[in-house]
Amino acid sequence: MAATVISPSEADLRAALIALKTEHPALGIQKIHAQLLASHPEWTVSEKRTRKILQNEGLTGAVTIPADASLVPSSRLMPESAIAIMPPSIFVRQLGPLRGKGLVAKTPIAAGDVLWKEDPWILAPEWNVYELQQQGGACAHCSTPLRRTGIPCEECGLQFCNRLCLNRARDTGHRILCTQSGRKLLALAHEMGWLALHALARATARVLQTRETDVYEAFAVLGLEERFRFQGAEVGELRNMWSKTFEVYKTAFAGKNLGDMGTLEGFLKGLGRMSLNLEAHGGLYTLHSHLNHSCDPNISVRHLQQREALARISVIALRDISPGEELTITYVNPELTYGERKRSLGEWGFVCRCSRCVQDERKGAPDVSDLEAELKEGLGVL
Repeated sequence: MAATVISPSEADLRAALIALKTEHPALGIQKIHAQLLASHPEWTVSEKRTRKILQNEGLTGAVTIPADASLVPSSRLMPESAIAIMPPSIFVRQLGPLRGKGLVAKTPIAAGDVLWKEDPWILAPEWNVYELQQQGGACAHCSTPLRRTGIPCEECGLQFCNRLCLNRARDTGHRILCTQSGRKLLALAHEMGWLALHALARATARVLQTRETDVYEAFAVLGLEERFRFQGAEVGELRNMWSKTFEVYKTAFAGKNLGDMGTLEGFLKGLGRMSLNLEAHGGLYTLHSHLNHSCDPNISVRHLQQREALARISVIALRDISPGEELTITYVNPELTYGERKRSLGEWGFVCRCSRCVQDERKGAPDVSDLEAELKEGLGVL
């Protein structure tokens, strides 16, 4: 049977577009529209309708980042207790004020070596997996698909692989998010397609139950408002939406001592922290969070245990790595052109100076994507 396709209400569409623009401030109308349809495949929305709402909210246009401008997230080393196993072939090092913390090879590493495997500190899975969890088809803790009926939570009915997953979930935030107000916050994040909000709800619940404030604060942070103001974007309407969402967030944790997380500024920093550190599939990993970017990375992150531990990542060397060499992953699609990579990284005020970008810059060849963006902007398409 074909899936039902609906036309969303103006309020629902507006909220979803503002959330997407919050996540991707550098994207123009066309790409925001594509992101919207990917996030909500059950919706039918014309690009004209998307453009009209973004124009009404003053959120049109892709942001241009000055070539020599950059923002530097604040970062600190993760507590040793938060890292389950430190591989003997690597060590953690502070790499200076611009790169922050990083991972460096201690011994020679061969191409294809699995350096470590890691389970997430919190997991806010992609929405198709989240929906499967809500339907009882995947474990509500580790997200592994269930091949038979799992162990249900007595309060909310969500299914778990086994009692170990259920107990781990209860000990790391599920008791709080299992409440009516907690489920309302998660439902709002799902409705808006806002993965960072989903992740922040999970992280906040874990901190409240485990008192792991030091772990939470060790994840690199760049606040949403700081990021938008750096790019010269207007935050007035966005701040109104952020404030309303913050009220739902506070209600979910009513009666709890949230500390700085209980202020709007702390909430916005928390959203920025989640966006900056989430792995592509929605996990937040303590050791993985030390990895910096390169457009020519030497390691990759994969989900290889999809039947028994879907959320577990395996970190694999792409090529031989020498002692003293930093381990890097890519934050963007490495197949993109120099200009496209630059703009994508510019969403976070980040100017990449990896060897590949330096070489591309020295070539001085005009980037077709830059010319295309300028033409579209001139025609009012962006």
